[in-house]
Amino acid sequence: DYITFDEFVKLMDKVENRMEKKEDDESSKQKESIYDKSPAQESDDTKDGAKRTALLDFLILLEDYRAKCESEGKYAEARKCRIKYEELLRKETIRQKNNIRISQEQELQSIENA
Repeated sequence: DYITFDEFVKLMDKVENRMEKKEDDESSKQKESIYDKSPAQESDDTKDGAKRTALLDFLILLEDYRAKCESEGKYAEARKCRIKYEELLRKETIRQKNNIRISQEQELQSIENA
């Protein structure tokens, strides 16, 4: 029971959209809080780390699949992989930059309040 690459990409888009929606919700919650993290928030950080690891693993698999497609002469499929890889990498970079910015803003706010 295999799925096509296009079906796989659609499935990953759905997962990615759910993750982005959840991250947007979490990000707005982070902006509201300038206090130390509660145990529940620390648990969220652990989950975020697991998501990040899963995404990085997926990027590695996607890149390996792209290389395999190129070696087999499936250039259209390889191009789709490259485009999806670049899109996911760009989104992850933006997400990490936003997380760093939010963290720095919270740190600055806590220093100013001290």
